Amino acid sequence: MIRLQDVAKIYNRGSQQVVALQHVTLEMGKGEFVVLMGPSGCGKSTLLNLVGGLDVPTSGEIFIDGLPLGKLTDRQLSLLRREKIGIVFQFFNLLPTLNVQENTELPLLLQGVSPKEASRKAEVLLSRVGLSHRMTHAVHELSGGEMQRVAIARALIHNPEIILADEPTGNLDSKTGSDILKLLKSISEESEYTVLLATHSLEATRYADRVIHLRDGRVLNSPSLSGFEPF
Repeated sequence: MIRLQDVAKIYNRGSQQVVALQHVTLEMGKGEFVVLMGPSGCGKSTLLNLVGGLDVPTSGEIFIDGLPLGKLTDRQLSLLRREKIGIVFQFFNLLPTLNVQENTELPLLLQGVSPKEASRKAEVLLSRVGLSHRMTHAVHELSGGEMQRVAIARALIHNPEIILADEPTGNLDSKTGSDILKLLKSISEESEYTVLLATHSLEATRYADRVIHLRDGRVLNSPSLSGFEPF
């Protein structure tokens, strides 16, 4: 499903070079729930952006279903994200001028899906994430956990095969964060989505099929959880 082959990412900051990722080789299978862990600046978000086609590696290659992203045009990358990838952000990225249902159905409307069909799919997904009673509410009327549930529904609206989640519990209290992780896990199991989740939270490892540890842009050999010390 997802394969990274000797991927590196280097940013030029003036006269300096910042190595965000180096020599990363990974594979993730269909339906797998993979957690990326490591300290801030270790390359977690960079890796997600590369897998999502939002950035390009300095060297190496990334494959989605055997398709090399480096060979795709910008339009082809946009189509790939539209069809196969759903992204959940730490800061929700909801539009404050739209209500819950409108935020959820927006990706479909931008694809040219009819308003009636987009509305139907949004209602189904909002019910699935426990927000059927909030569909007409404004974003500012929601709690942080409810906003993240809307963001998850929006990420799923086009039925992607891959979900990329960047610190999805970072702005939530521990109980709400745990609820969001349970929701992502259940969605992954029910629909066989591949989930790649970047986080600092040790709680997330309880739901992972596999934990990948990053430090200084490199993948570490994953220690057992019993011997793992949080960053």
